[in-house]
Amino acid sequence: MLILAGHILSVLLYFKHRLLRAYKFNLIVFFLLLKTGMVMSQYSAISKVETITNNYIVKNIDSLTLQDFRIKKNHHSPHNRRIVFHKSNEFSIVCMFDESCRYSFTDKRSEIAINKIFGYSFGYYHHNNSFRLGWRCKEGQIEILAYWYIKHKHYSKHLFFVNPGKRFFINVKTDYKKVVISYLVDGSELSTKEILFNPDKVNLKRWGYINYPYFGGKQKAPHDMTIRLKVWLSGY
Repeated sequence: MLILAGHILSVLLYFKHRLLRAYKFNLIVFFLLLKTGMVMSQYSAISKVETITNNYIVKNIDSLTLQDFRIKKNHHSPHNRRIVFHKSNEFSIVCMFDESCRYSFTDKRSEIAINKIFGYSFGYYHHNNSFRLGWRCKEGQIEILAYWYIKHKHYSKHLFFVNPGKRFFINVKTDYKKVVISYLVDGSELSTKEILFNPDKVNLKRWGYINYPYFGGKQKAPHDMTIRLKVWLSGY
């Protein structure tokens, strides 16, 4: 009996230490998330709204305050990212690329790799299912693309070209099968493209997390770059 009691006590002590370690780990993660969120507590590039007023955004595109996302040389991501979860099927952005976003690579694979502006996952991992807006530099201009993952496979579609220093507007509406993208570039008329991004009707979660500007592909930024951005997320 004493031996059995000793075994039980040993098991309880073992799980006590395991639980304490897990508690400490979760506490560390909590404070890291809190710190990450506080980095941008004074101003966030993302506004969660019940309904996106796209007419207002387009009308005031030149006067809107955009946030700088600076990607340092030999890095993929800007430092001022904030963890934001979503339950949205629509977002709008106003964006402008700095002159610093021009680049060229001699390696063909790096040259055609698609960088990212903004988007979100459907579920817990964006390399499973997600939709984002991508970009890359082509002969001094910035090419904007639709970029998405469905069941671990990624796809892309050309949208338009824009010059650095020019603001542009994009609205994205997703449903279970297609995405409708409306955009305005350099004072032109509003254009719309419809993409059948989920033809097999894969069951997509209506929640996830957002993805910020990112350089790559596998290649890191060849020099410091600045992307200016403002985002509206609907459904709140």
